Amino acid sequence: MTLESRRQATEKAPMAFKHFYLIGITCFLRTFVGTFIGTGMPIFILENWNSNLFSGLSLASLSLTYTFSAIFFGGLSDIIGRRKSVIISLVGNFASTVGFCIVQVFVKQGATMTLLVVILLLRANEGLFNGFFWPVLQSSIPEISIKHVGEGNPVKVEATTKQGISIFNIGWNSGILAGGLALSTLLFFDLLDVALVAPAILNGGNLALLIVFMREPVENRKEQRNRALAVRKQAQEDPSPEAERHRVKSRKTRLSTIILGIGIICVFALQMGGYTTTTTNYFKSVYQEEWLGVLDALRLSFQLVGSSKLLLPSRHRQVELALISCGIAGLGILMAFAVPSLVTWPFFILFPVLGLLLGMVYAACIELVSSSAAEDKRGSMMGFFEASIGIGFFVGPTVAGIITDSITYMLSFLFIGVLTSGMALSCYGMYLLVKRVKMAKPK
Repeated sequence: MTLESRRQATEKAPMAFKHFYLIGITCFLRTFVGTFIGTGMPIFILENWNSNLFSGLSLASLSLTYTFSAIFFGGLSDIIGRRKSVIISLVGNFASTVGFCIVQVFVKQGATMTLLVVILLLRANEGLFNGFFWPVLQSSIPEISIKHVGEGNPVKVEATTKQGISIFNIGWNSGILAGGLALSTLLFFDLLDVALVAPAILNGGNLALLIVFMREPVENRKEQRNRALAVRKQAQEDPSPEAERHRVKSRKTRLSTIILGIGIICVFALQMGGYTTTTTNYFKSVYQEEWLGVLDALRLSFQLVGSSKLLLPSRHRQVELALISCGIAGLGILMAFAVPSLVTWPFFILFPVLGLLLGMVYAACIELVSSSAAEDKRGSMMGFFEASIGIGFFVGPTVAGIITDSITYMLSFLFIGVLTSGMALSCYGMYLLVKRVKMAKPK
């Protein structure tokens, strides 16, 4: 690469950051709103219907629809474009938050079962349209880097993509932190109604922001797909043994890396959901539930630090991902030893470490999957990535809730630690297996 082209790429890179900062802001607003609804709605249901079942279903309905919509809509964004997909998502979420405001008006006239069902449907609708949001934004980050840096400078593209992922992670993590603090303040002053009206206003502002400032990272999706197909066809037509070896090696590397990234992120979600659920149940059993908010804030703060910079070197990232996941599992074993003495102070040391490691794993997995996916399949792969998170967050709390009712808290922490450690090692084993298996020559 010439010095002139390097200089031009360096000058174009700041343009990418304007788009990354926009993504960071919209992620902040989205998680800020999500914290208000996700935490405030179960409280609203308990106050008006006194139903633990429907309080839990208000969370489960969103997770269930999001798990499936992320796969379908992530792939659909490869066809219709990222900008249209994100705007559709925010329109759907804006409609849901307006619906919550209308429900509040009718609840004051009487809390009927029909209104409760409407709330669950609105939450399911929110999860449905989230499938057009998170995997789409994640897919757009490497595309923005390529557009503004240029495909001829892969090192610069990789560095810019990593910085974009850092800004993305800072946005959504800080949104959860700020949303939790703001919601706690409103609840302290008994302003739950305000907490459920504010999301409609913020979603409307977020929608207007993206309509005005967001640009499509790829100018022509059809041309992108045709170019990707042409490149693959040309590579397959080269009959030389050297080209065939390179092609097979490249396919195995991409596939194994995607499998590892999606598998580890599922373990990540299962660990987070399992540990936080078991810890919540334990703290309530020793009558110290007032400290749960502080504990969660500590985890989120260090998770923000861990996810704000890709600390793992690219060369050894796959190995270190598996090792860190096993390290997170080991933290559960350390938590288990704090339970018999009925103390809680070790959790205030272990949870910040847990947050730091979880943040590192999340950032590395996004970079692995988004960079390894084919350019015309990136949305689909990030959809599977997000769906695996939904599965992990569904399975983790469910398993933790079942086993804490059946066995001691100590055994519960040990069970989750051993289970997730085995899952992480299995993911790495699959990664090695796919890299070494003989792949048939494509027809």
